[in-house]
Amino acid sequence: MRISESKIEEIRNAANIVDVVSEYVQLRKRGRNYIGLCPFHSEKTPSFTVSDEKQIYHCFGCHNGGNVFKFLMEYKKISFIEAVQELAEQFGIELNYDDSVPEGQSEQEILFDINTEVARYFSNNLLNDGEGQIARDYFQKRNIKVQTMRAFGLGYALNGWENLVSFLKQKNIDLEKALQLGLIGRNKDGRVYDKLAGRIIFPIFSPNGRVVAFAGRKLREDDTGGKYINSPESIIYVKGRILYGLSFAKDEIRKLDKAIIVEGYMDLISLYQAGIKNVVAVSGTALTDDQAQLLSRYTKNVVLLFDADTAGISASMRSIEILLRKDFDVKIATLPSGEDPDSFVNKYGKDEFEEVIKRSENFLEYQTAYYEKQGMFNDPTKAA
Repeated sequence: MRISESKIEEIRNAANIVDVVSEYVQLRKRGRNYIGLCPFHSEKTPSFTVSDEKQIYHCFGCHNGGNVFKFLMEYKKISFIEAVQELAEQFGIELNYDDSVPEGQSEQEILFDINTEVARYFSNNLLNDGEGQIARDYFQKRNIKVQTMRAFGLGYALNGWENLVSFLKQKNIDLEKALQLGLIGRNKDGRVYDKLAGRIIFPIFSPNGRVVAFAGRKLREDDTGGKYINSPESIIYVKGRILYGLSFAKDEIRKLDKAIIVEGYMDLISLYQAGIKNVVAVSGTALTDDQAQLLSRYTKNVVLLFDADTAGISASMRSIEILLRKDFDVKIATLPSGEDPDSFVNKYGKDEFEEVIKRSENFLEYQTAYYEKQGMFNDPTKAA
């Protein structure tokens, strides 16, 4: 059983060693490296170092060290081939063993490439196209700067039925795969059309920063679709396993050993622009076990900051239970009535927002206040 060197290199490039090791070792940033307690010998003072720059690990206590494959081999007591196979599966890379079969892109890689090309197209529409002025005006009203638009890859889908379709054809992109990714749709008569037309585009990134999906927010009153249209799940995108903004936030989360969880795209983007970078968003879905497990690679300390309406409170209560099952330390932050993170940080700034986070209450206090407000302490017949 042989795997080509080019395929091994592809897997090594996709598997960031800091992310992989973080699944098994609690790391924190120190200077240019990450440190933690060595998993290969008993120690009370961290001597285990991981270099993001060099993509290697080394323990100064027991002198165990190597690359990402060596770490899995040592930690799980598996062979090199098994380590390569495990990382390939984790990062969606198809393996070919038969040298007689020409090596080509995997299905996952093709879909990633399509999303990358389309993300560039949407971004160019927003930043440079005349029709994109409507989207630029929207972001300007929301106080989003051009450099922030570029950083998050924000975009705009031109209004019309075949603008993206024409672009895909010009780039010789497989329309069936674009259909699979939910970028375009197909009518009953078989004609394909743009699904996100006339909408602001939020690319959704994997923890490693690859575009896995898109969310389109409507701008026009004559748009009869929902407020958001999201990509369907695919072999590169499972909604319940993605936290929006994690690829931008993970280093700051490790550094501060704390994550702030908010609800929406704009909440996160506005906070990040204001300098609050240890933030992730659940983006319209209840927090899942997989999302909590993903976040646990970077910290065990979480502050929930959801809207104070009924839906937000319910989401907070569900999230508390999920996070506690994963051994998180959970706190709840509350904003003044009528405010969300986006509006609050734009009105009052970073310092005031950080004061809100500092005043976060323990989850038990939050739950107790909630149940008391519901009258559950007064009437023993009411169930939580």
